[in-house]
Amino acid sequence: MNWSGRISGPVQNYFEPSTLQDLVYVVQRATNENHKLRVVGSGWSFEDVAYSSDWMVSLNRLNRQITTVLPVGLNATWSARTLESNEAEALFHVEAGATVGR
Repeated sequence: MNWSGRISGPVQNYFEPSTLQDLVYVVQRATNENHKLRVVGSGWSFEDVAYSSDWMVSLNRLNRQITTVLPVGLNATWSARTLESNEAEALFHVEAGATVGR
């Protein structure tokens, strides 16, 4: 159910993986078994874009800091500016289930 209670309904299977491997397994299984899979977020959507009566997956347990991001994946201009200066700002990488408040 979303925050307003306007979007809700039954779901055949609901998953809350706690590791990347678990998430990959759910996606592969949904693909192999021809299931419609939607990712549900915090429930703030006004529309039913995240709802599926087939399979849904929540990423809320995937909320840890990621420490294995490769520097080549960063915007070179931004990272060079930050790394060369002693500014307090820095990139903080997290998994997709992390919330801004947390």
